[in-house]
Amino acid sequence: MMKKLISLSIILLLLAACSTSPRNSYYTLTPLAPLPSGKASTTVPSIAIVSVTLPELVDRPHLVVAASDSKVDILEFHRWAESLKASIPRVMVDNLSRLLGSERVSSYPQVAALDATLLLYVDFQGFSVSDGVASMDVLWSLKDGGKIVHNGRSRSVQKLSGGHETVADAYSRALVVVCSDIAGAVSGIK
Repeated sequence: MMKKLISLSIILLLLAACSTSPRNSYYTLTPLAPLPSGKASTTVPSIAIVSVTLPELVDRPHLVVAASDSKVDILEFHRWAESLKASIPRVMVDNLSRLLGSERVSSYPQVAALDATLLLYVDFQGFSVSDGVASMDVLWSLKDGGKIVHNGRSRSVQKLSGGHETVADAYSRALVVVCSDIAGAVSGIK
């Protein structure tokens, strides 16, 4: 009788374990540039982010991490809450607005982007997580009236402060570095 009870208990535990599936975790990028102190600047030209391109490998709902030089892991239960193509311009607009002290930063297809003085094109060459760091390698161009006024390249490597749940924070910190480089270029344009 005791053996039957133990066997039944084991079977019930196994069935219970099979009936629960892992929970999905959702992450989002956040603007981390410091908030401006004082009034918004009216001397900074208006800026529109008109294009953001990403490596196809990471342009997906799941977090992607490098397992080795030639292997990646696509983390089924760790996902972006919104597409990176939507969240990156949103976060960059907020970061650039804060860094420049200007409310005249937008992204296409917002109406404000239609009349912007400077057009910003952003091309992510690298967007990866490996060996406990998140890294970005970004080419960007600022155009005024179709003429390139500044080309730049920004690289940022940010340590993860924990496991996969800290990837979004590391990428958010890396975006601040990219936006700081762009804001510096914009401030130098007369």
